Amino acid sequence: FYTSSFLMKRRKTELGLYNVLGLGKRHIAGVLAWETLIVWADSTVLGLVSGLVFGKLAQVALLRMMGGGITYDFTFSLKAIILTAALFAGIFGVIYIKSVIEIYRVNTIDLLYSSKQGEKKPRANYVLAIAGVAMLGAGYYIALAVKNPLEAITFFFIAVILVIAGTYMCMISGSVALLSALKKNKKYYYKTNHFVSTSSMMFRMKKHGAGLASICILATMVLVMISSTACLYIGADKAMETNFPRDLEVTYRTFGSGGDTLHAVSEDIDRLIADALMDEQVKPEGEITYSFCDFYAKPDETNFTCAAFNGNTDVTAVTVITADDYNRNFGKKALLDTDQVLVYGKGISYDKAVISFGEKKFKVAGNADDLVMC
Repeated sequence: FYTSSFLMKRRKTELGLYNVLGLGKRHIAGVLAWETLIVWADSTVLGLVSGLVFGKLAQVALLRMMGGGITYDFTFSLKAIILTAALFAGIFGVIYIKSVIEIYRVNTIDLLYSSKQGEKKPRANYVLAIAGVAMLGAGYYIALAVKNPLEAITFFFIAVILVIAGTYMCMISGSVALLSALKKNKKYYYKTNHFVSTSSMMFRMKKHGAGLASICILATMVLVMISSTACLYIGADKAMETNFPRDLEVTYRTFGSGGDTLHAVSEDIDRLIADALMDEQVKPEGEITYSFCDFYAKPDETNFTCAAFNGNTDVTAVTVITADDYNRNFGKKALLDTDQVLVYGKGISYDKAVISFGEKKFKVAGNADDLVMC
């Protein structure tokens, strides 16, 4: 719409000349219809073809970056092509209707001399300006206030819509409102450095505010996309190391069994692993073995209450191992009383003096340094 209005303003003299030479406005509307149809067909065909080609190239490049296998089966969705063509047909149709309305509303003389007519004085819309600032503030507040990753995904699109709408309102109405306020300030406006620049900027922002807003939004989207992609790509190895610190993990879970059963099972697992390593001729390194108890708990200050995990974000996974296993596996010499514990959080820290699980209360004796839990 911004580009069309810019081009239409420059073509009004040409269209007025057609009118003088004998073409009625109905004929001019027909010319515009053919032009719009040709531009829609060219842009849609070229856009779809280049989209299919470069989309496949982008997919191949992404797979190469991720080290995945590449298949060269060229597939496309006919439904997507039809929907895209229909969407742009609707956009060009609305632009055509807007252009025709402009032609019919203006007489021939105004069409001929439209390029020499001065710009109308821009009016400041303080309501839209205030709404734009409020939307920008709300969008950035959501982005800064939401800490939980799962909630961030939900509120991300709301924040994006608010920031986009707020940017357009601030650029189109907010900038004009600000310049109008500066123009009313006689101490600021009636100075050599401010007089001409403030007035010319008001007319420029009225004409180019939407374009500048689009540039800001697109540039921000590009920066977000590049930074997000770079962080994901660079942090892929770290994420793999964090989530899977061991190359091989063998876990046996039992419910309600005694120590004898666990000891027997542990011996069987050790024997099976030793046989498998011998068959594969693999030498184990960094091997650790421990017994553990794990459960989900809902944290409340220093108290963790057992809770079922059903996709909620307010529960924490808790794993408990003995001090003997910790010392044996990680070369430590921690001595703990029966009411003491060492704590460790993956990516988080616990700085309270006590920690409780139900009615059981323990003193925090320190952090479990160098602990690596599978």
